[in-house]
Amino acid sequence: MSEQQTNVTTDEMAAVVCGRRREALDAGLSWDDAEDYCDNPEAKTEDLRHLIEIHCPARLLARILL
Repeated sequence: MSEQQTNVTTDEMAAVVCGRRREALDAGLSWDDAEDYCDNPEAKTEDLRHLIEIHCPARLLARILL
């Protein structure tokens, strides 16, 4: 890991989590599902964005991503 990657502050990590949560909520996930999405290191933002792009129904997002 480079020095730049290891110098991520708590505020920066909180901003990333907040952004992921906002995207998940905007996509139609419930608050609990959005929290689970943010806590899941295997849940990729690219996957969420792709599902939104192909108009995946909100009710299926959590089933696919979590």
